[in-house]
Amino acid sequence: MNLTESKKIKDLIHSTADKGRGLVDSDGMSAIIIFLMLWAKFIPQTKQKVIGFFDVLETLDSLKKFELVREELKKENLDFGFYIDNFEDESLWENKGRRFEILNLFESLRVHLLPVAKLVANGDKEDIDKINDFIADITFKYQGKQEKGINKGILDFSNMVLDDLSGQKSTINSLGYVGTMSAYKFAAKRNVFYYEKYGELEVFTRSLISLYGKPFKFQNKFDKKGNTFAAFPFGLRDSELFLHVPFSETNESQQISDLHCKLIYLTHENTDNITIAITTTGTLFSEGKGMDFFRKKIVDNNWLDAVIQLPQQVFFNTSIPGILLILRKDRKENEKIQFIDFSNCKNEENAKRGQLIIPSKEIENLFKIFKNKKNNAISISITADEIKSKDYKLTVGRYLLSKEDRRIKGVLSKRETVPLNSLVSFIRPLQTPSKKVKSGEELSEILISDINYIGEISEASKKTIVSEEFISKSNLPLVKENDLVISIKGTLGKVGIITKDLKNTIPGTSLCILRPHQSAIVPGFYIFQYLRSSIGQTIITSSSQGVAIPFLSIKDLKNLSIPIPTAEERKYATKIMKRSIDLFESIKNMQLELNSFVNDGWMIVEKNTS
Repeated sequence: MNLTESKKIKDLIHSTADKGRGLVDSDGMSAIIIFLMLWAKFIPQTKQKVIGFFDVLETLDSLKKFELVREELKKENLDFGFYIDNFEDESLWENKGRRFEILNLFESLRVHLLPVAKLVANGDKEDIDKINDFIADITFKYQGKQEKGINKGILDFSNMVLDDLSGQKSTINSLGYVGTMSAYKFAAKRNVFYYEKYGELEVFTRSLISLYGKPFKFQNKFDKKGNTFAAFPFGLRDSELFLHVPFSETNESQQISDLHCKLIYLTHENTDNITIAITTTGTLFSEGKGMDFFRKKIVDNNWLDAVIQLPQQVFFNTSIPGILLILRKDRKENEKIQFIDFSNCKNEENAKRGQLIIPSKEIENLFKIFKNKKNNAISISITADEIKSKDYKLTVGRYLLSKEDRRIKGVLSKRETVPLNSLVSFIRPLQTPSKKVKSGEELSEILISDINYIGEISEASKKTIVSEEFISKSNLPLVKENDLVISIKGTLGKVGIITKDLKNTIPGTSLCILRPHQSAIVPGFYIFQYLRSSIGQTIITSSSQGVAIPFLSIKDLKNLSIPIPTAEERKYATKIMKRSIDLFESIKNMQLELNSFVNDGWMIVEKNTS
């Protein structure tokens, strides 16, 4: 099926489904479509007695004909009577006008789905994948769900991993409604168990498995003797916990309040050996909601086997980059943990804008890298002790160094260094009240834009009036001359130095004060220049966290290594600082002179001609 045919079929399904709005609910609409697909696939067209549906049957004019087809499907070991439960209500058929509308809808579907049904009957897997996407699109447009599946390339890779680690005959549990809907990808090879409490999604999942995989090799349950693929939806509430897992909390899982991490932890606790779980980048570094405890446990328990950074668009309807966690219980003692950066994988040439279609060669290459465990440009294997030394943070970029990172590491390895925390005091910004007050004390607030080209801060552009009550309750972080400031949220790593006394001035909420110790072996102006250097900026950038709003952890900044300067380097740093200020002042004066020529030069001309 080429792209033109795919689009035509998709348009036909969508246009026909639109006719059902207000007549049949979303469950009913997807049920009708799936029912026709199953009929086409499992009942040979040669059975003229019944299957003349697509070739002979002129109309679908009664519930009896649906019942007849259901009986035929039962003979194929497919008990799919629930697909037409929506139509067993006699009241649906009582009103003549409404009956005509519904039957007209059925007939329209029958005609439009004929080419689709023939493709299903032929069993071409690529075509069936496209059809499944169409059905899912309709189902979830009606349902209003945000997540409707996982990128097929990631599912193919997960299948390869499960085949390699457990064999093709192993049972797979598929969890979370995103994962459940993807279960059909695993069903072609093996028994699939899934746990789904959303009734309509259970129907849809059974349908996909039946269309694609082994029709009687799945059940809505969890098998503790099997392995698990888990793709839990994001933004869940606590009340939804047991919609996705069929087991009770443990003492350890209760210490994890983040529901996504809790679900993964509980899942692996109850899985025989292997869990492949899809999560987001926050799981790798966030400290709140017990996520730090989650990371510590999966490392200390020797469960963590691999962390794979996935590209954007791996989930439908969101650009959030995904993370693939591979957890195993049969790992050897001191076995290394693999980190892979797959975020820059190639896209298919014919993919639409914003669409990710991972070529099979890319998936095969990813699997080779995972299997070989060799260090290269996108993969590195490290010890658990190294992860522990980095406070159990699992961000791929912390361990997989770029060429520039390796150069910097080589430079610093030849120098004596000290942590930044031993040289400066960290003063966090203060969130000023958003509510405006008419009277109180006026404070100046330094913004990131107040840091000029050379890093000098000579004035604060924002004025804020705060109440005396706020001042009395707060320990105001007032800046002092020679203080350093660094941006820790949004625009990261911009470093400035206070060059004169700024009275009643506080840093903005995105800035943190670094106050040099008087007795420090490294002077403040040297720290300032180092943090602004290409090496310093690279190190700061590599420590960044967050996706939508990137930020720098104060804890990470405190541990940042600062090389101890020689006497000559200190002298040179002082010279550079003074020279930079002089040059910047010269540039400003030259700019003023140039502006004068551009704006007022005509007056001189007029004077000379008068």
